[in-house]
Amino acid sequence: MKIKFMSFTFAAATAAVLLSGCGDDKETVCPTIAGEYVGTHKVYLGALDASTLGVTPIEDTLSADNAAGATDIELFTAVINMDLTGKANCNTVALDSVIFGPNDSLVIPSETFGQVIIKEVRAGGSGTINGNKLTTSLKIKKGKTNIKTDLIDLRDLSGKNLELKGSFTLQ
Repeated sequence: MKIKFMSFTFAAATAAVLLSGCGDDKETVCPTIAGEYVGTHKVYLGALDASTLGVTPIEDTLSADNAAGATDIELFTAVINMDLTGKANCNTVALDSVIFGPNDSLVIPSETFGQVIIKEVRAGGSGTINGNKLTTSLKIKKGKTNIKTDLIDLRDLSGKNLELKGSFTLQ
């Protein structure tokens, strides 16, 4: 009886080890979106890179303190002085709506237009993290600026496809 019990126990233990494996399964490890990311946002009007119009890329520092695998994320942007919130799915982030309050603004230096001031922003955005690189896209759906010339009127940004495309490196 003892031998049958020990044989059964040995067989059961061997089966358990073989079925569970030794940790070789490829498990997805999502990156931590944490730390300070330094880089720039380039301004686009549709497909047009606004730097061809003298609009300087916007230097920014994005700060985050989100645990690996976190689904609710928060990202602070120094240039806007605002926390951006959203949902993370491993290495991609979908931002919640970005809505500027009455005192919020984004100031963009421009050789052609002087200071471009954007207010009353309604935008949506996304991001991708790859190693120590973070790329972002902030699509401004509505907003107001101080820009009107004979060639261009950007006082109302509705329908203008203004987008800030960012490239940042973890410091």
